[in-house]
Amino acid sequence: MHSSVRSHRGRSRSIRTFWGVQLNPLRNTKPGSRGPESPSFSARKGHPIVEVTARRVVEGEIRGHFITNTPVRPWLLDEEYQFSPSGRPFIPPPGQPIMFESTSFTSPIYAKLPLHGTHQLHNLSLSLTVISTLIAHPPARSALRQSDLSDHSRNGSILDPPVVLVDGAHNAASAETLASYISELVGRLNPGSKLHITYVLALSCSPPKTPFDTLSPILSGHGSQNSVTKVRIATLRFTPPDDMPWVTSVPPTEIRDTVRHLIRLGDEDVWTAPNDLPVNCQLQRALEWTEAGHAEHDEGKLVVVTGSLYLVADFYRLLEVLRGPSIPCPDPSLAIAD
Repeated sequence: MHSSVRSHRGRSRSIRTFWGVQLNPLRNTKPGSRGPESPSFSARKGHPIVEVTARRVVEGEIRGHFITNTPVRPWLLDEEYQFSPSGRPFIPPPGQPIMFESTSFTSPIYAKLPLHGTHQLHNLSLSLTVISTLIAHPPARSALRQSDLSDHSRNGSILDPPVVLVDGAHNAASAETLASYISELVGRLNPGSKLHITYVLALSCSPPKTPFDTLSPILSGHGSQNSVTKVRIATLRFTPPDDMPWVTSVPPTEIRDTVRHLIRLGDEDVWTAPNDLPVNCQLQRALEWTEAGHAEHDEGKLVVVTGSLYLVADFYRLLEVLRGPSIPCPDPSLAIAD
């Protein structure tokens, strides 16, 4: 038996746009990249043709086992939670109560897990389906040794003040997921409360995807004058990844202009990284600007670092630096002309 477990998950619209008419060949190729008798798991899909094509290739051409994931169902607990980022100690949102039933287990599994957003239920369904299949079919256990299944949590948060939500949303689909989660948090605010949200944004240049495509789902919901949220924006570049010269940042001024098209903001609510500020200092400067603005308000404050996985990487690198000896970034205003 070929030891290989493969999962198929939905692709973002930007990826589908990139592949265009090559979607069918892609779906023919990926399921066929494992050997005979291999288990192949299918998760929730945006296009029916994905499952149809994968099933045909797995069952008809490579004689594998095509398994559709068993859904995880949420269940309600009598638990009150109000989101208060200014509360000390900060209390993060409670986990999602879930139930999972499988013939591999003698009774349903009930758990409360720190997986926020409905998209995490789809990821969890796939993972639990793989586990229950391995339990029910012992020969498949060896597949774990070469498994390429990986489901990491999308939303990370740093719980020391200020509250920072870190999310790698970099296309319309993932931006919609992030917007939904933020909306859920806003809905859990104390009655009469307001929330000051600062979005720290960097985007990669990857046509035909545009900054509008990615930012519209996140920012459009803040356009109401009666909104309980007050929004500020910082735009910057991320550190270019090594040995990937084709990965470039969208100019911060272009992100700023897109933001202004989506939501009305005063000049004092927008920070744009200067062209002469070193890239490896831009995130730190953006967070310093954010902190200075938050100091003017007593209400709840939330920082959202998003737009690119490369920016997320910058954030965690900066976090490690700040935990060590302080190394100040140069101040571009002190630069001396040649």
